[in-house]
Amino acid sequence: MVYGANNNDSFLDDTGAVATSYAPKASEGQAIRRDTFGADTDQSGVDFTVGDPPRRRHPGGGGDPDECVLLGGVVINELLPNSAGDDNADWLELYNPGGAEVTLTGWTLEYGTSTYSSAKSLSDVVIPAGEASCPDPRRRLHPALGSATGYNLSIDLGTGSNSDSVRIVNCLGEPVDTVGYSDPTENSWVDDSGAVATSFAPKPNSEESIGRRIDGVDTNLSGDDFTLYLVSEVTPGQPNPVPFDCAADGELEGLVINEIMTTPDSALAPGEWIELVNVSGRELTLTGWTLNTGKSSYDKTYALDTLTVPADGYVLVHDPDYTTDVSTLAPEALTMVVELDLGNATSNADAVQILNCDGEPVDTLVYGKENTDAFLDDAGNIAESIAAISGSGESIGRRVNGVDSDLSFEDFTAFEASCDLRGRHRVHEPA
Repeated sequence: MVYGANNNDSFLDDTGAVATSYAPKASEGQAIRRDTFGADTDQSGVDFTVGDPPRRRHPGGGGDPDECVLLGGVVINELLPNSAGDDNADWLELYNPGGAEVTLTGWTLEYGTSTYSSAKSLSDVVIPAGEASCPDPRRRLHPALGSATGYNLSIDLGTGSNSDSVRIVNCLGEPVDTVGYSDPTENSWVDDSGAVATSFAPKPNSEESIGRRIDGVDTNLSGDDFTLYLVSEVTPGQPNPVPFDCAADGELEGLVINEIMTTPDSALAPGEWIELVNVSGRELTLTGWTLNTGKSSYDKTYALDTLTVPADGYVLVHDPDYTTDVSTLAPEALTMVVELDLGNATSNADAVQILNCDGEPVDTLVYGKENTDAFLDDAGNIAESIAAISGSGESIGRRVNGVDSDLSFEDFTAFEASCDLRGRHRVHEPA
């Protein structure tokens, strides 16, 4: 058995090869034990889990059936694995749909990005009948928790860059509820039946939660049971809302990228920014919309669902280093502060894209050198029309505000620092 975070010392497995599958590292007072008594695949990461040891030792291993109280119905109800910032504010909500209070003595919470490499004891967790608890790293109750109880477990869940998984394990080491999420083509997670999982919950954007469509209802199919809840809908410790229906209530088009600053002059006006404009002719509520940026692929996503943009209105999305002069903004312009990381496209093309609530591209700007990373245009084809790269202190902006032919080169040009076109294309103060 090889256990811990890595195998830098090159321990060999039973085949004589350097082991690549590791059992998780146990916290103080926890035991590393087989998921199934005696079952051995020669893969430590598959065969072993961690959990609280029984109060009395038994040569057969695992929990003591006489001391372990098996509880039915407790499920993972909602989780936020992609919290913003660096303060590790991930959380997970457990739900007890039963008619009696439960105490999770001997239970564990396990999670990981390729194997269950992390585990936390749930022995102190008590969930009243029909209520929720939140293993939450912030040592305080979330303002929305109400009667739910928060527990500090310092969890750091996978963000879903590949398929990740989280599960609760009972006092006999048996999985009770498992949630797999993001790309199902990566890793070989198993579901609660022990089979390789084929149903995965969607990948969340920053500050979005993965929650059950109906509180407590569990079919053991993560893709069927879970949906994404937007920033405005996240409910730690409270019932999950009715999921937003994009087809019935969402906007599908009408917002475009108007100007971007990828190479700010740090002496004059530090900080990157992106300017968006509403060309729909009506007010747009951007529930479910996202702004995506990428250098070799779209690796940064920013939720826009808190914004309602007036007709012909502008949105300035800017880095914290950028200082906004409100007096120069267009009337009713909105601002949004995020940690931007735009590519400057000096070696190959980079891109910015807006997606609507259905996940479909609404507007794409590909800029810089040759498109070797094969960014797609709005038609779904590899983009061949590439906007020119900008120099230091210059922006990349539309030749005519809001006019979009879906061709980046034809629609966009570089604007010099001194250029001011109708109060819109301003390098030092967009919008």
